[in-house]
Amino acid sequence: MRYPDEKIEEIRNSVNILEVVGSVVRLKKSGKNHVGLCPFHQEKAPSFTVNVEKQIYKCFGCGEGGNVFTFIMKDQNIPFGEAVRQLAEKAGISLPKYQEDTAEKQKVERFYVINEFASGWYQNNLWHSKDGQKALDYILSRGFKEETIKTFELGYAPDEWEGLVKAAAKAAYDQKTLLESGLALQKSPNTTPYDRFRNRIIFPIKNEFGRTAGFGARKFDESEDPESPKYINSPETPIYHKGRLLYGLFQNKETIRKQDIVILVEGYTDVMSLNEHGIGFGVATLGTALTPRQAQLINRYTKNVVLLYDADVPGVKAALRGAEVLFGANLDIQVVNLGSGADPDSFLRSNSKETFIEAVENRQSIVDFYSASLLAGANSGKDLSYNEKSERIRDMIDLVDSVKDPLKRELMMKEIGERMSADVKTIFKEYYRKKRSQYRTSAARGKNDRKIPDKPSYLAEIDRIERDLGSIVINSPELSQALLDSIETEDIRSPYLKKIIALVKSSKKKHYTPADLISAAEEENLQKIIADLSFDPHEFPKQDEEEAQERLLQVAEDIIKKFKLRRIERELVVLQEQIKKAEANGKNTASLVAQYQELLLRKNEVAHPR
Repeated sequence: MRYPDEKIEEIRNSVNILEVVGSVVRLKKSGKNHVGLCPFHQEKAPSFTVNVEKQIYKCFGCGEGGNVFTFIMKDQNIPFGEAVRQLAEKAGISLPKYQEDTAEKQKVERFYVINEFASGWYQNNLWHSKDGQKALDYILSRGFKEETIKTFELGYAPDEWEGLVKAAAKAAYDQKTLLESGLALQKSPNTTPYDRFRNRIIFPIKNEFGRTAGFGARKFDESEDPESPKYINSPETPIYHKGRLLYGLFQNKETIRKQDIVILVEGYTDVMSLNEHGIGFGVATLGTALTPRQAQLINRYTKNVVLLYDADVPGVKAALRGAEVLFGANLDIQVVNLGSGADPDSFLRSNSKETFIEAVENRQSIVDFYSASLLAGANSGKDLSYNEKSERIRDMIDLVDSVKDPLKRELMMKEIGERMSADVKTIFKEYYRKKRSQYRTSAARGKNDRKIPDKPSYLAEIDRIERDLGSIVINSPELSQALLDSIETEDIRSPYLKKIIALVKSSKKKHYTPADLISAAEEENLQKIIADLSFDPHEFPKQDEEEAQERLLQVAEDIIKKFKLRRIERELVVLQEQIKKAEANGKNTASLVAQYQELLLRKNEVAHPR
């Protein structure tokens, strides 16, 4: 079952693909399109293109393409129905009751359902069990109020091997989903599953829309094996990707948007501690280095990021790594130094909220933070040598290279020179020397990222003439019917093009759009091909509309001619086979030869009209 086509169209026409994609990708206008770095593969030169008029996107690097629904689906790894619901909510459009019965939807949804069940079960254990009281007492002893604990939905996994396994079975959840979600483990296929999390405090990890994607579990009992890890987490699943989620974003996203700032911290309890003290604009990574996808996620809510790090060597290196990723997402970055070994949780337990706010208000630029730590020898108690300083300056110049805004780059390089007592002209020379070196190395290896593949591999089976036909059929509905009436379907070789033509013929709209066809197509590769062909190679500048239309008609006539020649060639091959067979059987071939010669004359007339 699908939502009605009319409702899908209403939603698509009510949202602007530029706004939706722009919340993830930094786009820049280029002619009639907007371009940016593709969110679906790593690249240094932009090959990701959005056409607002057609409401489609296309990456000419990796081949991804589609409309606003497919973008949301790909970006968030969600099924079609969920993408429709999100965009309907964004557009303020009410939807009819809907139950998507596709295998994909069921597969993804069952992970969310089992996680919500487990989260509720863990929470119930924390608040309503004897063993859970120990965990609750521990959390309360850390200074967290019940309100904060409930806001973040903390729970407790009892010290049992099959507690959740049995509870899930009793509630009729299947064992396969429990295992695939990572909530349970199994030593071998025929053994009894057992709980992954045991005798631990549970931190549900939600996506930005509030659905539980996975869990973090913290050890708190001193009697536990000291060799066991402090934290264990859910494994990667279709809905849980550590590099795509941020702890606390769901709870804090509205405050982040309102305050136009986010504090990026390292741990779950750091985020909770900030909220506990009324600082509700913190988020945390999930135990890994910050990723470009997480930076893009932050970019949806604010462009101002505050990093909290120590000024020791690991802290400085972590700040630089994080800054490079954040600059790559075109975010503004500043750093707060809380002092040696301090994190937000410990700092706020030892100091007042006002002291913390003052530290945040006195935050430094990344260049200030880095240069101050260098000049102090990164807490080593000695100054750096000139060689060490020059190498660190080059590290900062490398960081500047990740900044997209040329004005910001210039300001940063001037700041580096001032802070490190180096001539600004020398800083600029070193920067451009490195850029030239990078370009030469890239060119020598034949890996220049600015080179865009001519066509993605899935288009290889469609020949040039059929691509031209597909492009006009998709982009020019007023011309497509007359064009298709002049072409025999059996002369079309590509099964993809045949499917596109079938979509066009079944469309209820006389003036359909590429986005309409993408919505109607169910195969992902077909959606990509439609998006690719939507960027019409025969779409001419509209300074002279009449001339552009005339040239388009010329292309259409050429397509018809080539398909006529293709049909004649096919008929000639058939006649050749018939003549050979007749000769082998000693039959008269005069009639067949006459037909063959007539076809040759016809072929010449089509190829060279007077």
